[in-house]
Amino acid sequence: MPKRSPRALFLGTGFVVGDGSMVVTNAHVIPQTLDFEHLEEIAVFYRNGKNEKAVTAKEVAVDKEHDLVVLKLSEGQLPL
Repeated sequence: MPKRSPRALFLGTGFVVGDGSMVVTNAHVIPQTLDFEHLEEIAVFYRNGKNEKAVTAKEVAVDKEHDLVVLKLSEGQLPL
């Protein structure tokens, strides 16, 4: 949320799956809708050594019954 303060909200944790470009987390931490007018996006924050990074992600699969969601990173791969 680059136009808001704070710019980011940390809502949950997840784990990397597949080739490193997907993350599984709980469905309840993903907003039902995003405020595109305020440039709101889903982002995955991670640390690699001393480097902290963020990458945007899109929802690719949701299972509300089991409270799971699969996110696809917009770029790159995370370490498995």
